[in-house]
This record gives sequence, C-alpha cells and structure tokens, in this order.
Amino acid sequence: MISGNTSGTHTGGLALGSTENTQINNTVIENNVTTASYGGGIAIAKVSSGDFVNLANTVKITDTTIASNTANPGDGLYQSGCNVEVSGVTFSGNSAQQHGGAVAQINGTSRCTNTDFTENTGTM
Repeated sequence: MISGNTSGTHTGGLALGSTENTQINNTVIENNVTTASYGGGIAIAKVSSGDFVNLANTVKITDTTIASNTANPGDGLYQSGCNVEVSGVTFSGNSAQQHGGAVAQINGTSRCTNTDFTENTGTM
C-alpha cells in the first residue's frame, strides 16, 4: 500500500523513472497529494536534469486500486512517453486541477482492459 504521502514535485505516491520494464500488481495507491506537479498517485517518465522526458519502455499495472489522489496535472496516473498496460485496475475518486482526473497521457500509448473509472474529476 502506498498511502497518505505528500510532495511538492512530481508525485505524491509512486514516481517511476527507470529505463527497465516495470510491473505493479495487487497494490493500493490512495490518498496521495502532489501540490505542484505531476501524478498524485503514480507518475511514469524518465527524469533528466530535473525535467520529465520520454521513456520508451512498458509499465504494466494489474489488479490495483488507484483512489482519492490529488494532483496538478493528471491525478491518478500521469505518464509521459512510455507504454502503459492497465488490467483489472480501479480508478476512483481521483481529482486533478488540470488534465485527467484518472489518467493524463503525454505521448506513448495506453491500453486498458477490465478497468473501472468511477467519480474521477479533472479540468482542461
């Protein structure tokens, strides 16, 4: 469980900037906050010189709950330039001040199967 974290930069919960393929399975990511930047729950991108840049590998998220996270932009899951495969995931009650309440994607691809999106909010 990744819960109740706060950050002023990049993510409140889990930041992935690795060049390796990554799997997240049977995890709860909830009640995390970032006050100034990307992904309240999860931010996926490669960090270079303090800025996010493209990451070309695959992140698989399965049987996971991403709930009640807050960010600006892209709340539950923010991803930049990578491939994300989501299966059996629940996105619920996430909120973003900008872009996607559940998911914000910049470049890359996303594939969602057997995934629930409930009561997420975000603005453009």
